[in-house]
Amino acid sequence: PLRAFFRHARVVRGEPTQIDAQSATVAVRIPNGTISVLSYDHLVLALGSTPNFFGNRNLEHHAFK
Repeated sequence: PLRAFFRHARVVRGEPTQIDAQSATVAVRIPNGTISVLSYDHLVLALGSTPNFFGNRNLEHHAFK
């Protein structure tokens, strides 16, 4: 897992809405709808994806979401 590999990193899942490189801040809409402004030393943006289970309901039921 990402958190285990980067022990001193803070992982935030959400949608970035604004990035200010001058002040090193990013506004993030987290899944509950709240927007938080976070400061950073290093910023990594990772794209998400939508899984395709090819109609296999059993696989879909037991997969991470």
